[in-house]
Amino acid sequence: MTLKLPDQLALADLRNTAQRIRPYTIKTPCFPCELAETRLQFKFEFLQRSGSFKARGAMNNLLLLNDSERQRGVTAVSAGNHAIATAYAARELGTNTKVFMHCKA
Repeated sequence: MTLKLPDQLALADLRNTAQRIRPYTIKTPCFPCELAETRLQFKFEFLQRSGSFKARGAMNNLLLLNDSERQRGVTAVSAGNHAIATAYAARELGTNTKVFMHCKA
């Protein structure tokens, strides 16, 4: 698997990714807000199935693995949203995951 750098991404790549992850993610709402004459859009990604936008990347990464790679399971090093998203993606795709967390005492 070869990862592309952001300057190499094309609109078609983004559309393909959106199509690939669509069954596993939800379209979260945006809410407009105006602050100091600046129009903002708040995207409520906390409503995503894993609780953050990280589900999109984790799911896409696992879907890009071939069957053999996916069967071996995946590993994540995170103490937060990425760990949750990776566990969610692994469960949805029927593979195992190991999550390593480091906490300072």
